[in-house]
Amino acid sequence: MNDLGRVLLRRGAVVFLDDVRSGAPAAVGAGGPAAPLVAMTALEADLADMGFLLAVDLQKALRALDSERLASVGAGLLDALARDLGAHAAHVPLFRGFPQSVPHDTHELFLLRLFAWLWTDPGQPCPLCGTDRELHVLDPCGHVVCGHCWNGADYSGCPICHCRINLDSPFLKGPPGLVPPKPPPIVTGSSQEAPKKPRRLRLLRLGTDGPVKVRELYLRLLGRATPLSRRDRDDLGVILTDAKDEAISWLPSKIPIKSTMAIAIGGLVASAHRKDKALEASQGHLRTATDMLRVLMVLWGAEPDLVKFPRRLTSMPRALRRTVMEQLERLELGALAEDLRRYARIWQRVGHVLHPFEQATRFPKVAAAFAAIRGTDLAKTSKALRAPIDAATTAHRGALRLDRRHLRVESFAAKLEVAFRTKDFSRATALLATRPGELLRRSDWLLRQVQSTPTALAGALCAIADAVPKGAPATLLTLRAHLQRRDAKLPLRVFFPQAETTLVWRRDDHRDVLSADTTTALGDAITRELLQRLSGATPFAHAYLDEALRDLPLPTVERTAARSLIATPRGSVFPLPEGQTLRLFVHWMESEKQRVDLDLSAALFDGSWNYVDRCDFGSLRLSGAVHSGDLTSAPPPLGASEFIDLDVPALKRRGDVRYVVPGVLSYNAVPFDGMPEAFAGVLSPAPEGRHFDPKAVAQRFDLQGPAEVLVPIVLDLEARSVRWLDINLTPKAGTYRTVYQNAKTLGLLAGAVVAHFRLGVRPTLWDVATLHAAARTRSVDVRRRPGMSERVLRFRREGDESIEQFHRRLTRLEGAVSADDVSPCAEASFAALLKDDIPMARGSTAYVLDRRVLTAEDATLLAASDLTAELSVK
Repeated sequence: MNDLGRVLLRRGAVVFLDDVRSGAPAAVGAGGPAAPLVAMTALEADLADMGFLLAVDLQKALRALDSERLASVGAGLLDALARDLGAHAAHVPLFRGFPQSVPHDTHELFLLRLFAWLWTDPGQPCPLCGTDRELHVLDPCGHVVCGHCWNGADYSGCPICHCRINLDSPFLKGPPGLVPPKPPPIVTGSSQEAPKKPRRLRLLRLGTDGPVKVRELYLRLLGRATPLSRRDRDDLGVILTDAKDEAISWLPSKIPIKSTMAIAIGGLVASAHRKDKALEASQGHLRTATDMLRVLMVLWGAEPDLVKFPRRLTSMPRALRRTVMEQLERLELGALAEDLRRYARIWQRVGHVLHPFEQATRFPKVAAAFAAIRGTDLAKTSKALRAPIDAATTAHRGALRLDRRHLRVESFAAKLEVAFRTKDFSRATALLATRPGELLRRSDWLLRQVQSTPTALAGALCAIADAVPKGAPATLLTLRAHLQRRDAKLPLRVFFPQAETTLVWRRDDHRDVLSADTTTALGDAITRELLQRLSGATPFAHAYLDEALRDLPLPTVERTAARSLIATPRGSVFPLPEGQTLRLFVHWMESEKQRVDLDLSAALFDGSWNYVDRCDFGSLRLSGAVHSGDLTSAPPPLGASEFIDLDVPALKRRGDVRYVVPGVLSYNAVPFDGMPEAFAGVLSPAPEGRHFDPKAVAQRFDLQGPAEVLVPIVLDLEARSVRWLDINLTPKAGTYRTVYQNAKTLGLLAGAVVAHFRLGVRPTLWDVATLHAAARTRSVDVRRRPGMSERVLRFRREGDESIEQFHRRLTRLEGAVSADDVSPCAEASFAALLKDDIPMARGSTAYVLDRRVLTAEDATLLAASDLTAELSVK
């Protein structure tokens, strides 16, 4: 299975038996007689063990393949699914009998290790038991261990330093391959496990119309109204690599997000035979110098978000340099110079590659803009350079200002700052009105400045209202949610600054509040605009919504989101499974050049976020949690895995713990992106008799970026909920990272983020789903949260009811008819659900958080960002 096939399998649960983009039907039975039934049965059994089920169409197609073809397709399919789940790794913990064989006293274990390290010698009897018959010198650490004192059938590494050792060591007793020994029977204690529900298998279908699906995915990714996640960027790169020059003709006329545009065009230019021609063909998307800079960063192997720049800028062909400067020369001089000044340092480096002064006569505006950011002394320049620069500045008066012998850029920000400093609010409002997106993003700040001046306030409100029809969907949705809580002070403010990792900042709210009339008026204007944009979208006969979508924040910035099995928006909250034990896991592999020691830990806090206890390598077993042991190296091919079992009922009974904050820390300060492989996840419930069960994987996510600490989730035992965070922590200075060392910071960070999302200051998937349902259907079924007296609320838009009135009633859950179950619909419907457990007609469109049954052959499957993208101005 090639990379493109893996992308469509992961996104749409469809399997292509031949090249995806060839469009050719599957080569059924082309190589000989059909494979024997036993081979097909074995494949289905392996798939079922990982939690997958073959649909009838795919089953028939596979059964018709010959033995060699079936083996090839089956191996590729199993490998792709296993890697998505994390099941391709061996997952052998330090204590192979985990959780039963984990020592109860970690301090005693440490003393035994220390004593054995100091006093055990190859030529002397064991200082612990006195025997000299079972002493082993382990490779590669060189420690001497006694096979009588240390159980080689349970350990998978050195008992002294906990590093991986040679798998052929006689110390490692038991079956080959480090298979864990069969655990002893579990003694039933006071913790009663809830009856386990049968697992829902994920359905796989035969893929058809591969070229159509690839192009649809390509256009959907480029049409996103929010920055692409790492996974989306990877998938877009796969499509561009496969399509090559053909993808140039697929480019839509509008790509809303600049970074997405840069990835697409940069990928096209990089793979094109004539890079200058490919860049020239994309000129309609390069409207600013910053657009061009983003594309150049992609060509140089950096990210287009302009957060971190490459250390070295390689030279480029003369034809491509000329095309770049031709694009820049087309821009207005003032805008060009201001864009170059915004990123002056990197543009100065780019200038060393472009050599703009060498072709100043041909590109005078480019030369003038570079002279401004370089601080070129015009009095010392040659006439050949000075003449075109003077001509450019004369022809575009006001774009640049001559300050003695240097050109200066009059930036938009400087003009705006002068207007506010002099309290010229009309001038400030007029300036912001020229940039609607900037005005909407600064609207709270602008309103606070002018709300004490009625005339200025009226002008600002009018300008903001005029900017709303031009606003990006994510900006409007964020502003609307923000305004709903601005008539009172917030207990705290939380920021997620743009960076390579997901960092968090918090501060108190010192802002003046806005009047309720102002916030309500602007919020209503935004709602009307968004509903108007959807009024021309494809209508549906019916809509199905889950009220629990209120607990899922709308992802507006996914750039640093982890590649995960289930794309869960940061801040989402879900109910904790009743009476179950959750198993956290981490797996990593180190390179040959550097040892890597990751630590899976869990910090326990009380209701006020005071540190209580921890479960980590220094505290392997405590009431309600048990750790599988600390592995300190992860050489290939086995790598290393660690687990923590969290017994939720036992943790509740402790009485002193409310929050459990798991974390993955790089103990020896190796960043996650310095490892060939590193991922973590959650098994729910914890499997019995095996360490890792693919069917139990509730979430699996990569450890990525230059971070050294990841906080994936927070468990709230009192609210019986788990919240998805996916945030990074800046560790304390020093080499070694431990949860105990960072407990205070961990509590402050997790507490701030949890409190922030509880405030309701961010838009949710419920907000955007109700917009779609109200504007595109006249009949909506809303499933209530579990435990509510009403299971389903049925809404029907009356004949004389406006879309705005229907939307208001729907969001407030007013004027509905109660029902026991959703109403079936034989026509294409719209759905926004947590699980796809509602039968839907072919041709439907659905967002489903955790898909099990729906595939890309059954319906148009949307990501959360696709719901936002459909709110863009057409």
